[in-house]
Amino acid sequence: MITGVFDDFSNNDHRTIFETCVALKAERIPVDLSTICQRLTGQQRKLSYLIKDHYPTTETFEHWIRYLKRFSLEQKLRKEAGEPDIDLEGVDSIVSEIARVNQTKPLYLPISQVEDLKEDPATLIRTGLTDVDRFLIFRPKNVLVIAGRKGEGKTSFGLGMLHFTSQEYPVAVISLEMTAEEIKARVRQACGLLPQKNFFIADPPALSTNGLYHLCKRLRDREGVKLFMLDYLQLMRETAKFQSRHLEVSHIIRRIKEIAKELDVGIAVISTLARGADDAARPSLSMLKESGDIEYAADSILFIWSPSKDDKENFIAESIKIASIDRQRHGVSYKDINVFWFDKLTRFANYDAQHDELNGKARAYVDQG
Repeated sequence: MITGVFDDFSNNDHRTIFETCVALKAERIPVDLSTICQRLTGQQRKLSYLIKDHYPTTETFEHWIRYLKRFSLEQKLRKEAGEPDIDLEGVDSIVSEIARVNQTKPLYLPISQVEDLKEDPATLIRTGLTDVDRFLIFRPKNVLVIAGRKGEGKTSFGLGMLHFTSQEYPVAVISLEMTAEEIKARVRQACGLLPQKNFFIADPPALSTNGLYHLCKRLRDREGVKLFMLDYLQLMRETAKFQSRHLEVSHIIRRIKEIAKELDVGIAVISTLARGADDAARPSLSMLKESGDIEYAADSILFIWSPSKDDKENFIAESIKIASIDRQRHGVSYKDINVFWFDKLTRFANYDAQHDELNGKARAYVDQG
């Protein structure tokens, strides 16, 4: 809560007094009139404020921090609303920040008061592919990165997951690559029937993490969306300047994780691989484009890739792809999960080891959709 608070003061004397309180608290010295005055000896102007006004104490310190931050944000909101050309996104950002400041959740709790982790299988987010769901651990507040080379079906995999999950609760795709019309056509092509409800599409021309937060929050609050797919990570740009693209993408993926946790939603993020990855048969974590921090911020990382023809033995080359769970924060990784891929439909389906021809039982998976 203290971070950035000092910038909210318009009076330098007040700022100095508050800095003194923060320093005392950091040193575990009780904050009261006597200890503050001792630190401000010789600064009569600042001391005069303490004599005639209220001052924070150890017991009320957090309350005053919250009060100060809320007052500063309300002032900014009044100023923003009074401008001839109102920045709606800016206003929305301030309102959201006020809501966060008003939250009374304590900064820490004794372990006896922390709720037990609920391992309820019903809370897991499913992809609709049985073998993948057997090993993938993806739940609200988690970030799943779906990575692969160009043309491997990353977006199709994510859209299939959204289509499957929309039967239970609202979902949304946020596309920076395709238009809403193109997304709709892809869903119709792959799934046949379009979802009649619970499926939302956003196609902003550009998106920062601040814009992503407000878009996700609005869809969650107004439409009840619990699962988002972002297509794709490397097209996001921040308004702030970074020394390198690597640092910018690192910041973006960490912020996406914060958004998922704060809003209590699942976020599936499509990511491309570095160019050098085309030379290797099996993708690896080191190939994630532009940022090694993707590996550490994501809860699960799933690669979609095509094995070589030699690896497929008697299988038709175009009919099989591999899903590899190369990292899981809450479980073990699991590689080489076979899935059927129908190129003309841009659709994945469950793999059946008893059938190695498309016109056999595999074809039925499409007909069932």
